[in-house]
Amino acid sequence: MLGKGKDLIHITIRRIIPAPKFKVVRLVTKVQEFPSYIPSIREVSVVEKSRNKMKTKWRIQVDKVPITWTEEDTLFLKRNRINFQAIDGDLDVFRGEWIFKDHPQGTEVTINSWVRVAIPAIEDFAEDYIGRMLTRNFETILRALESRLISLKYTDYRHEDIESIAGFGVIGHFYNFYHLEKCLKMLNPKFKMPSREFLAQLFHVTPSFKLYDSPPFKSKTGQTVNGCFILATFIPDMIEKDMWTVFSKVVKACRIAEKHGVGIVTLGGFTSIVAERIGQAITDEVDIPVTTGNTFTAGMVIE
Repeated sequence: MLGKGKDLIHITIRRIIPAPKFKVVRLVTKVQEFPSYIPSIREVSVVEKSRNKMKTKWRIQVDKVPITWTEEDTLFLKRNRINFQAIDGDLDVFRGEWIFKDHPQGTEVTINSWVRVAIPAIEDFAEDYIGRMLTRNFETILRALESRLISLKYTDYRHEDIESIAGFGVIGHFYNFYHLEKCLKMLNPKFKMPSREFLAQLFHVTPSFKLYDSPPFKSKTGQTVNGCFILATFIPDMIEKDMWTVFSKVVKACRIAEKHGVGIVTLGGFTSIVAERIGQAITDEVDIPVTTGNTFTAGMVIE
């Protein structure tokens, strides 16, 4: 969100990150690592550091416009807050705060920032432009922090730290428009179907989402495992028309499973065929272990 007060532009960005608060805070304070996984941040260096204060130098670039500054950060970790203020650089005023709160899905991270450019003649344009630019940069940072934490979680899982990874996810899709209509009417028997053209385009832009959680499965040894069903929002007819969009929907479905800490995800229906058609492995795009079930199908055929 971008707002403008009397003299300063106010930016507020908020995101739920699926990780414990201490892990999020620890990653946020490792600013020198930001350039390695956040494209818009070209350079960060720690100039001075004490127990609860840091002085850092930054260089970012968004829309080919570089911004450099030096800032002082104050860590109020017991209050779940980090304050920052630029003491030198391209911006007349640049200050703000990071706020961390526990959330049922992980940690709610809020960034509040106040900015003033103060360049004569082009001040109105420059402040609006730089405000939107910094908003996109903060959004990029939060998305990258989430991806980084998920990636680290699955890296730990591969080293047999399985505390935060468990259960399975099944990714599926509707077979055709008739199946879609039938399912929608199951959710609401009074639902009146709109035109196919309208529904097709709306469904085309709808992102994948978790549809429901499965009841716990219990083995003969007494162990239980939870699962969930994630809907990739496409029908097979869409594959020929826009294969890359369908591929991105399947990848998004896998990332939803990652956010829920699922241990493995299986690609049902046509979801595995999409990657095979374009020669792009879904496993290259995500951290979660992925299976197609093809081996199981082949085994069943032989049997």
